[in-house]
Amino acid sequence: MIYRPKPDCMACAYGDGLAILDMKTNTYFSLDPVGATIWNALSNGADIDTLVAAVVTEFDVSPEICTADVETFVSTLMDESLLQGAA
Repeated sequence: MIYRPKPDCMACAYGDGLAILDMKTNTYFSLDPVGATIWNALSNGADIDTLVAAVVTEFDVSPEICTADVETFVSTLMDESLLQGAA
């Protein structure tokens, strides 16, 4: 599945991470540097493997550990209605 941010979500740099505004609910979310790396990769549409590769390239983590964390993070973003997925 390819994931991408919903059009009503705006992101801007905030310290080392990102601030996300869901304009539909007027709710802010803050992302740390790892979350920001994932969000930036999502901007062009990405699957889990692409997101894991982006994190592994930027941070000192194994793909095995990273995959579970990325899946959980993407699931959380979906639960918060910040992402849309397409097959």
